Amino acid sequence: MTSTTPTFWTPWRLRWYPRVALGGMALGWLIFVVSADGPDALTGRVGGDYPAFYGAASIVADGDIDQLYDGARQLRAQEGLFPDDGPGYLHFAYPPYVAAALRPLALVDYQLSYVVYTLVMIAALGAAIWLARPLVPLVDRYPLAAMAAGLAFLPLFKGVGGGQNVAITVLLVVVAWRAVHDGNEIGGGVALGLLLYKPQFALPLMGLYLLRGHWKVAAAGAASGVVLYGAGAALMGGGWVGQWLDAARTFNDVDIDVNGVTSVSIPGTFEHLGWPVSAGFAIAIGLGMGLVWLWWKKRPSLAVALAVTAPVLVLMSPHSQLYEPGLMLLTVAIVADRFPADRRWLGLLWVAGYGHLTASALGFNPMIIVVAAVAVWAWSRLVANPVAVPA
Repeated sequence: MTSTTPTFWTPWRLRWYPRVALGGMALGWLIFVVSADGPDALTGRVGGDYPAFYGAASIVADGDIDQLYDGARQLRAQEGLFPDDGPGYLHFAYPPYVAAALRPLALVDYQLSYVVYTLVMIAALGAAIWLARPLVPLVDRYPLAAMAAGLAFLPLFKGVGGGQNVAITVLLVVVAWRAVHDGNEIGGGVALGLLLYKPQFALPLMGLYLLRGHWKVAAAGAASGVVLYGAGAALMGGGWVGQWLDAARTFNDVDIDVNGVTSVSIPGTFEHLGWPVSAGFAIAIGLGMGLVWLWWKKRPSLAVALAVTAPVLVLMSPHSQLYEPGLMLLTVAIVADRFPADRRWLGLLWVAGYGHLTASALGFNPMIIVVAAVAVWAWSRLVANPVAVPA
């Protein structure tokens, strides 16, 4: 299928508009950082969720990793990282080896460490786009446009600027895809193993690659998980997984109470709205079975499989917040590459993502509608209409 560009998006505009957009975002972020006074800045609190990560790094640096999931210890570690009217502390609910990897951030003050962390996240997103270039011709032609569109998409904008790690998630998924595409299944499995800090994404992807016949991916992912378990055991003892899962459950309970209105997963949204959670999980299981059918029976190209899978993983996860739909960057890129006429409509969905800002007024996060729409769109265009998709 020959790719054409809609009239407005001329090659010149696709080259220069992204540069202007990226420059504007860089300038705005620089003003935000320079104007900050401790945790306060002109446009709000510095770091978003970053105090949880900086606090964990500080706990490790102080030699108290055995207290990593202790609420009182996290409270002390995050003291002074919020304005006077801010929360007491933010839960850190990642494995201990993640906290150990963050330790160097505690060597500098909070504001500088936030700058370093944010630049690492921007670099991770840039690396994901660079690695995807041979896989998605549109991205290959206009990588700066992909970077600008990605950073301006609300989930990635909030995730990268707000101290979250969605850019690392996107990078690891792309690394696995590129590695398998290049015949390096072991490398792909290692990438998914590193993604186990988000098991709701890593485990389904390992299983789906296995169903597709990439057993080396699943084996390498499992082996990486064993190595990471050993790293966690060296840091906190052999029972660290139980402590981590307890911390994750506590975090989920608190987050549903405090931030349930921003949930973008089906189970999380059902729980927030007071609907039967079992029904939400039943829908999630149904979506999972659809992915099994797609990867095992339908067996499309990896690009098609991942384009459909990315938004579905967000929907079926027990816990997905605003930033997780950043994973849909893969979906949008693949659909936009193969169906040029869809780009303007995908652009409208991109804009609709900013409907999240009305979540408090609506009582739920309309971003979940955008995620579901992207999933249906990808399915209808890439799976239900396979004749239109090039081999």
